[in-house]
Amino acid sequence: MQNNEGQPTNFSKYGIDTTAAGEGGHKGQHENKSWLDCIPGLRGETDRQGFVKKVYSLVFLMLLMATIFTIIPVCSEPVREFMIYHSWLYYVSSIITIVMLLSLLCFYKILKRVPINYIFLIVFTIAKSYSVASLTCHFEPASILYAAILTSIMGLSLSLFACFTKADLTSIYHALCWISLGVSLGAMILMLIIRSHWILIICSWVFLIIAGLYLIVDTQMIIGGRGKQLSLDDYIIGALILFIDFVSIFINLLAIIGSRR
Repeated sequence: MQNNEGQPTNFSKYGIDTTAAGEGGHKGQHENKSWLDCIPGLRGETDRQGFVKKVYSLVFLMLLMATIFTIIPVCSEPVREFMIYHSWLYYVSSIITIVMLLSLLCFYKILKRVPINYIFLIVFTIAKSYSVASLTCHFEPASILYAAILTSIMGLSLSLFACFTKADLTSIYHALCWISLGVSLGAMILMLIIRSHWILIICSWVFLIIAGLYLIVDTQMIIGGRGKQLSLDDYIIGALILFIDFVSIFINLLAIIGSRR
């Protein structure tokens, strides 16, 4: 670079070492390569990559807790009998999760603060994990295992599709919310009027498809580079919605393929 008089500009007098900066920059680019660079929306986005790592680390811990809660009654008959006999705890835990999700909408800025956000996530995970464990008490252990395996396969496949597809499915987010709300109300009314196992299976298939769509949309919002995306401060939200997606897929798969005790 030259100054106005045609002479090379000496940056050293400003305390800038251009040689070191250039070499360091090129070296840093090679050293900071991440496996997440293979995902189109994350290529070169180091801040976004850190956000994604944090989200999926939290999701892993949440799913691990849910797995432990589910395994305990499977391996311990007294615990299973306790959960079945005290079924009211299932309704309490379900109400807690619903209230917490509603409070998230009302007090979003407060619940984003550390450590309140982590406390919120821990309490929600415990309540949701207990409700899932209570449901699995009524199914054979083999059915629970098959549902967990299918959930892993389906979750991984849909997540990879969301990462590498060129289609921007975040545009259907609001429509998906209204559809899921309408389907939930319709299914509730239908199951109250017609008490049939086949109605439950059909509703579970519909909810499974909706949960799969949510997983794709939510994954794209977390990865970024689409029409809608989560901000880098929304790692708790990202972990929460992915956890709910995986749990919903598991529960609906269990309802479809599960054998009751």
